[in-house]
Amino acid sequence: GSGILVTAFSPSNDQLSYKGGASVPLEASSAGLVDFTGLAVFQAPGSQNVRVSFRSRGLVATEASFVVTLRKCNAGERVSSQGKECQLCDEGKYSDLENAPSCLKCPPGKIASEPGSVSCTVCGEGVYADQDGLSVCKSCTPGKFAIKNGNLSIGNIACETCAEGRFSAEKESGSCESCGAGSFSEEGSTACTLCAVGFASQSYEAGSCNKCNMGYESPTTGATTCVPCLEGRYGRDEAATNIRKCVR
Repeated sequence: GSGILVTAFSPSNDQLSYKGGASVPLEASSAGLVDFTGLAVFQAPGSQNVRVSFRSRGLVATEASFVVTLRKCNAGERVSSQGKECQLCDEGKYSDLENAPSCLKCPPGKIASEPGSVSCTVCGEGVYADQDGLSVCKSCTPGKFAIKNGNLSIGNIACETCAEGRFSAEKESGSCESCGAGSFSEEGSTACTLCAVGFASQSYEAGSCNKCNMGYESPTTGATTCVPCLEGRYGRDEAATNIRKCVR
C-alpha cells in the first residue's frame, strides 16, 4: 500500500467533498513527483480558497493552497440540498434565476415538458393543464373545446363544453361547429341530430326541433319546415309514437 492521500479543506477548515486524487508508486512519491488524474471540489458557487494536504506513508504532510472558482448554477437548475452541486429541474418545474435554491412548479395552464426548463409553456388550443407541476397538457375530449388564448402568458386550465346547437367531433378541438337547419344538438354533443319525422327546425344552432302544428307534417327526417296536409288529409298524433302526421 504505497500511495498519496489527498484531503481538501475549505476556508473554514471544513473538509470538502471531492472526486479524484492520486495513487503513485513509492519511488515517484519519494522523488516528489505526483501526477494527479483529477481533483473535483464540490461547494457552493463562487470563489473558494482551497487548501489541499498531500501525505504519503512515512512522509511529512505537505500542504498547498489555491483558488478555484465554482460555476454558478444556471437557470433551469437548482443548488442541491447539500449545496454541493447543481441539479436540473425536473419535468413540470422550472427556474429562471441563477443559483436558484429550488425549482418552481409550473402553474395551472402551463407545463414544462423537459428537464432543465427555464420557463413554462402555455397549454393552447384544444389542451389544458388543470393543476400545477404538469409536464404534459391534457386533451379536451369530443364535445368540449379550449380556445387559443391571445395572451401568451395565460394557458387553458380547463375545457369548455359545447353549447346546445353546437358540437365538436374530435378531441383537442379549439372551437365547436354549428348545427345546420333541420338538425339540433344538446349541450356537450359530439354530433348533430336530424329533426325526427313530424318535427322541423329552420334555425342554425338549434337546441331542439319544433313539433309541426296540427294540420301540418314533415314526412322525412331533417326537415327545415312543416308542410300543410294535402287536400283530403288531416293532421293526427299517432298514439304510439306521438308523431304528428297527415292521414286520410
